Amino acid sequence: MKKYAAKIFFIAAGFIIISAAFFIRTHIAEMYLVAAKNMEPIFVEGQQIWVNKMRKGNGFKLPNGKVVVFSGGERKHISRIVAGPGDTLRIKDGVVEVNNNTDEFYTQMNYSVILKTRNKNGEDKVLFKKAALNPYQLNELHHNFPNSISLRRYSTPIYGYPEFYPTGDDFKWNANYFGPVIIPSKGRLVIITAAGWPLVAKIMERYEGFVLPKNTKFPLKYRFKNDYYFVMNDNRDGYPDSRTFGFIPQISICGVAK
Repeated sequence: MKKYAAKIFFIAAGFIIISAAFFIRTHIAEMYLVAAKNMEPIFVEGQQIWVNKMRKGNGFKLPNGKVVVFSGGERKHISRIVAGPGDTLRIKDGVVEVNNNTDEFYTQMNYSVILKTRNKNGEDKVLFKKAALNPYQLNELHHNFPNSISLRRYSTPIYGYPEFYPTGDDFKWNANYFGPVIIPSKGRLVIITAAGWPLVAKIMERYEGFVLPKNTKFPLKYRFKNDYYFVMNDNRDGYPDSRTFGFIPQISICGVAK
């Protein structure tokens, strides 16, 4: 009888432990493996980090500046929120503006640069430093090379994305010039024109469950069902973010990176 009771006890204990682990991973926190260099130097490739799932934003707006892990396609991604629901975002000459204010994290971002120097013989040499310097470090680099004749940002194409979001003849946006655009927010009533449809077509079909009827007459009125965010990488050059794949819905955010 005692052996039977002990067996039941261990089975019950095992079930409780497994259930608790499942609950924690599903609702509280889980580990995430950083698979790329897009968030260096804050999070480096191969680093394991905790994701706080209790702060995934359900029911409230996540503040700008938070680093989040979100699902996209067959894998999860990590990036930083730069603009949230209802915000107006614009990128001008690589500088992010949110609601007409410069992104407060701008000075912490990393960029690719080209440094051109000239030796005593008058020969020019180009030194390339890929995505490892913030704006303050750019000035330091310039001063550390007294023979430098020019220093500029190098705008690299984002790998695998020949076009930027959204595509269309009316949108000539790129990594350094983007918007202005208002981030869609839950409950917001908007008037969508034919020219503006490419900006919201992806989220309308994938997350709002709205299929554009044939022979639709624009403009049309629509009230969004979800909140959306615009994310960008700390390593601003060379890696996909909302400039290429567009807005991410709040329902796809797994949690806040710690």
